[in-house]
Amino acid sequence: MTEGNHKSFLYKTGTTESSGAILAVRIVVGLPIGLLAGFIGGIFNNIVVPTRSEGDIPAFLAPLIVTALFAATGGMIAWFNRFDSKRGTGFVWAVSMAGALLGAFLAYYLGERYIGPVDLHILNRRLTQVVLFGAAVGANVTAALVAIVASRLGR
Repeated sequence: MTEGNHKSFLYKTGTTESSGAILAVRIVVGLPIGLLAGFIGGIFNNIVVPTRSEGDIPAFLAPLIVTALFAATGGMIAWFNRFDSKRGTGFVWAVSMAGALLGAFLAYYLGERYIGPVDLHILNRRLTQVVLFGAAVGANVTAALVAIVASRLGR
């Protein structure tokens, strides 16, 4: 494909991406999609990953990682069109994945402190819901930070 045939999204060159309203809409759209995708990730985790005994240290790691991966991927639906290139989209996804992992871990440790230790394989428990919410918020907040930094740098 030649350079002349490449389709470009012209709205990215203006000031709309630096608008706070656009970022808020992306977060408002990305958060419920990330929550839904994280819930689907929890279902996937229950089907594929075997339940471990309570004494295992990494027993909570697999649900956290799978939930964060799915939440970041779902949240990217609102952010995928931020950059024209595949590299830019991959970068935003990687950063949002890191944010989802961080949000899930923080939510797990805060939730475990106030809610109590329960198994993350049970999707209707409050701790699991807190982890889902933490992963979705972490993914969208870090993607918003990347969008803000990119608009400030003119990219």
